[in-house]
Amino acid sequence: MALLVPVLRSAREQGQRVVCLSNLRQLTLAWVAYAEEHDGKIVFGGGTIEGWLGQAFILPKSRSELIENPYKGALWPYVQDIDVYRCPRGRAGHAATYSTVVAVNGGVLVEGTHFPEREPLGIGLITPWEGEEVFGKRVGRTVLRLTRLTDIVSPGAAQRAVFMDMGQTPAGNNFYVYYLYPRWKWHSAPPIRHADGTTLSMADGHVEYWKWKGD
Repeated sequence: MALLVPVLRSAREQGQRVVCLSNLRQLTLAWVAYAEEHDGKIVFGGGTIEGWLGQAFILPKSRSELIENPYKGALWPYVQDIDVYRCPRGRAGHAATYSTVVAVNGGVLVEGTHFPEREPLGIGLITPWEGEEVFGKRVGRTVLRLTRLTDIVSPGAAQRAVFMDMGQTPAGNNFYVYYLYPRWKWHSAPPIRHADGTTLSMADGHVEYWKWKGD
């Protein structure tokens, strides 16, 4: 019996990982569909009424409260399933466990990137690194902050991350790594999920599992 326990745990993890990867793929296809219906503009990556993840998913008191709350975010019309927003291995009580990476229109709101019926705030993004604007900034051919699908040039869509499984509703709603310092610095801790790895999606709609390596 003792020999079967690790095997059963592994099988359960693999099954949950398959569901998680499917969720990420559905969210990413919804993310692309939203942009295609809004002149190529990428939905805001924050967790607000106007963003991809609505306020309804921010630690609701119950499943019924979440279902009844109309503010489910900009991707809800394309998803229509609250379970897609949550990994089956997610923290109890957390209705959403996925986060966008900050480069896909995350951080501070930029005018004209979501919900045209709402009044735009009309503000750009100031990085927390050095106070310089990165809206539209490039390093070579790489756009640091994507606001349109046409910004995805180098790297291409197959190598540009969109969603990541964080295992819980992230406080900042985005996954960050500071890279404009003289040295790299983690802002969001690497999520240790799914057998010491994590799942994520790319802008072309495919999903991946990354196994973390380290001492």
